[in-house]
Amino acid sequence: VYVKLFIQSKADIETESNKINVEQTTGYPWDGKISIAVTPEKEQEFALRVRIPGWAQDAPVPTDLYSFTDKAQAYSISVNGSKVNAKQYDGYATLVRNWKAGDVVEINLPMEVRRVKANDQVEDDRGKLAIERGPIMFCLEGQDQADSTVFNKFIPDGTPMEASYDAGLLNGVMVLSGTAKEIDRNGKVKDVPFKAIPYSTWNNRCRPDGCMDSRSGRVCPPHSGSYYCQQSTYSDDTGSYTERCSRIGFGGNMGMGGK
Repeated sequence: VYVKLFIQSKADIETESNKINVEQTTGYPWDGKISIAVTPEKEQEFALRVRIPGWAQDAPVPTDLYSFTDKAQAYSISVNGSKVNAKQYDGYATLVRNWKAGDVVEINLPMEVRRVKANDQVEDDRGKLAIERGPIMFCLEGQDQADSTVFNKFIPDGTPMEASYDAGLLNGVMVLSGTAKEIDRNGKVKDVPFKAIPYSTWNNRCRPDGCMDSRSGRVCPPHSGSYYCQQSTYSDDTGSYTERCSRIGFGGNMGMGGK
């Protein structure tokens, strides 16, 4: 029996000689604790193979294009409350035992905030780091910053970050917060608070008076109709941009152009 994805779920599996119910309880991807109840119709020995993601070890991707800047904390697996040393084969931790109704497997994948760097041959990414927690990449969006701007900030390597779940934001997401460095027009640097959101949720919000460009803080005006589109070009300290906002009725979908 293979467990490949971590998601709140139930599955009934029929083998040649048994019927097995597998029920998974988890808050993944925000929480690294996964509980798997294994309930075979009859007691039997078989292998349960649980995928151990690369991010929980030392490989954000299965190539050398990206790597973590630190070592991962050790993950743990327990069966019925007792820790086990499950060997890995092809990315799966393998548990072979005589399974019976009431058996519970618990996996704990530490979710510390980690930095990811690109292969040094990627010239444009030298000296830059990405932020990852668990399987989720994070980014800054202007709407979450005090001055509605992100390109005047940088986060030094090693900056402590606190993770917290915000049920009211973007249908419920984990956010990271900490202190960044902000550079003003005169080159002066000061400490400012920052908030980071999952990159997958970037560009999915709108202010009551219109949608905001996350890079500049500029607001596209709202429109009363079911569809609205405006495109304009402007320049600021960070370059020249083409900005586009659109609204589709009933769904409230919005999009913005890029640099």
